[in-house]
Amino acid sequence: MNDAVRLAIVAMAVCGGVWLQSEASDPAPTPREEPATIAEHKIEPAPAEVPKQQPEPAPVVSWATEREMRAAIQRTGKPAWLLFSGPMCAPCETVRAVVLKDPEAIEAAQDFVCVKMKPSRASAWGIQTIPRSMFCDVRDGRLDIISVAGQRSTVTPTNVSAFVRQLDRGFEAAKGVPRDAKVDKFFSGGSGVDVLDRTAELR
Repeated sequence: MNDAVRLAIVAMAVCGGVWLQSEASDPAPTPREEPATIAEHKIEPAPAEVPKQQPEPAPVVSWATEREMRAAIQRTGKPAWLLFSGPMCAPCETVRAVVLKDPEAIEAAQDFVCVKMKPSRASAWGIQTIPRSMFCDVRDGRLDIISVAGQRSTVTPTNVSAFVRQLDRGFEAAKGVPRDAKVDKFFSGGSGVDVLDRTAELR
């Protein structure tokens, strides 16, 4: 064997050893990690959202029109409170935005058929100034104006306490009993109507 062949054999042996050594030194592949489940991490699901309870709507004054007034009185047995007011009137705005937003005033108004009169109808009812209140009731099928302390209409107060007193007087003039008596037959739409003195005047 000549020297050239001997050198070739030695070179091949050296290269093979290096290759085998590098193969052996490569780290083993790491196993693939699977994603963890919710149970393994003990993650609790988000609780269901509880719907929020809606607050009770604030009470308000319910209005009827002049056209609806007679039928509403006959249906409920309540007297009517007529409010004459209009725009560009500072006291009228106070009644609307302050007095009629007060819970005590709203409660008192619940005992009436509340009628918001159009300004154009004021003169037909003998109203010259506003804000003005008038009380009406139905007797023998006829719509009567109730006189309170000898007056067919009175200035609508811009003070809550005075306003409630006005409604108290109007109710007693119409029904002959105090408003807080809450006599059931007066709100039956018919029973007991014939015994009421609807023209009584408070003095």
